Amino acid sequence: MTRPLRRAGLSARMKLTVVMSLLVVCTGAVLVALVYVFLLRYVPDVSLNTLRGDFAPSRRDLAAAFLPRALWALAALVVFSAFGTWLLAGRLLRPMHKIQATSLKVAAGELSSRVELPGARNEFSDVADAMDQMLDRIQDQVQQQRRFAANASHELRTPLAALRATLDVGPQGADGVRDFSNRLGNITAKAERTVQALLTLSRAEAQVLAMKDTDLSVLVEDVVEDQLPQALAAGSEIGTRLPDALAVRADAELLEHALSNLLRNAIAYGHGGISISGERIGATVQITVENAGAVLGEVQLRQMVEPFQRLDRLGSIDAAGVGLGLSIVDAVARAHGGELLLAGRPGGGLRATLRLPAK
Repeated sequence: MTRPLRRAGLSARMKLTVVMSLLVVCTGAVLVALVYVFLLRYVPDVSLNTLRGDFAPSRRDLAAAFLPRALWALAALVVFSAFGTWLLAGRLLRPMHKIQATSLKVAAGELSSRVELPGARNEFSDVADAMDQMLDRIQDQVQQQRRFAANASHELRTPLAALRATLDVGPQGADGVRDFSNRLGNITAKAERTVQALLTLSRAEAQVLAMKDTDLSVLVEDVVEDQLPQALAAGSEIGTRLPDALAVRADAELLEHALSNLLRNAIAYGHGGISISGERIGATVQITVENAGAVLGEVQLRQMVEPFQRLDRLGSIDAAGVGLGLSIVDAVARAHGGELLLAGRPGGGLRATLRLPAK
């Protein structure tokens, strides 16, 4: 977006200098007026002689002797104050020049530039520190967007490459047509899952929500019923411990996506039983999904919510996950003012807790 050019105006340094000079002029004028009002007006405006015949100055004599010197002194004070204010304003406004220079560098694409203002805390350092924090977040966001774009391109290119290879080979053997059709179906399903996951993540991050009263317990039961065949096929049993009602104000469709992703993640990477519990704690409600599995470190837990991060990337194209499941859960939680907490279980496995504001 092109912004209109501003017309040139007085700098802040010049404005401070002019204001201080006018303040000195006004102060001097007030002092001269006070001298006249409270002193000179009581002196007669005629020549006076004492009893001994000595000369006594009149009001005109005193004014003639006082005013020129007062005006010269006032002029000297104005020059001195203007010069001093010019130097002091330049020193005070030096941090602003550094902030401006950093802003121009960032606008030119140097996202790593920071103000890093030295010295004790003051109003300028607060602005500089806030700007540095903002730039840190912007740089992180830009890097995440670049990684996301690169990973998304890779994930979408993979099924397309597989599709091209499959088409090049074509059907082979007696059952070639059926196998060929199955391979094409698996590749298409993979691409569809990737695109659908990207759309869901984009909607959650944009916080385009259709909010309505939702019973989280009912939603979890529906998700468990829908995912139960996959869990049984993987050799996992699902146990639930939910209260009668967990009322939230949420986008039910997005929340269902998030809960489905939590459960699918537990089925895909867990071993044995899966436990789902829910409770209300103060002004929040939470759903906790636990599964046994491999021991997870802190680095793995942090990476699990990043887009396209999968613990196991060796699955076939028809079975491999997209790598956006927990990213979507985290985005949906933040869109609703909640959070996703991931913690490793002592014996191995994952404990994922989805917290949302209670209704």
